[in-house]
Amino acid sequence: MKLKRKPEDFQVEELLSVEPADRGRYTFYRLTKRGIGTIEAVEAICRRWNIPGGRVAYGGLKDRHAVTIQYLTIFDGPAHPIRQAGIELEPLGRLERAYGPQDFRGNRFVVVLRDLTVAAAAEAERQLADASLDGIPNYFDDQRFGSVGFSGE
Repeated sequence: MKLKRKPEDFQVEELLSVEPADRGRYTFYRLTKRGIGTIEAVEAICRRWNIPGGRVAYGGLKDRHAVTIQYLTIFDGPAHPIRQAGIELEPLGRLERAYGPQDFRGNRFVVVLRDLTVAAAAEAERQLADASLDGIPNYFDDQRFGSVGFSGE
């Protein structure tokens, strides 16, 4: 079995529990990144706009070896996008306060497993069915989980 051969093989998306508005001191953005960690992406954004990192707030760290969608705020941030290697930052509106972990209800994951035998694919499908009932152990920190599914491609 092969796991995470390409960044597209591991996808993570934050599931929001906040709605951006037209007003607020914090510009709210969707950050889509590929092959770069959250901290490195934020540092690149700060360099590009020449702003201190203390003005940026985000809900959690996302894997560098993945394609991820997460959200962040920048205090008095610009209302225009950034598109550069590995990073797309899109303004979505404004918030009255900084975005943080309390502002999303979990993560949605897509994981591609490659080169599975027929028996291994059947076992993975069985275990995913169990995981959708019982959840998945968290070995890293207080991550939240979205739904679990299987697509046998």
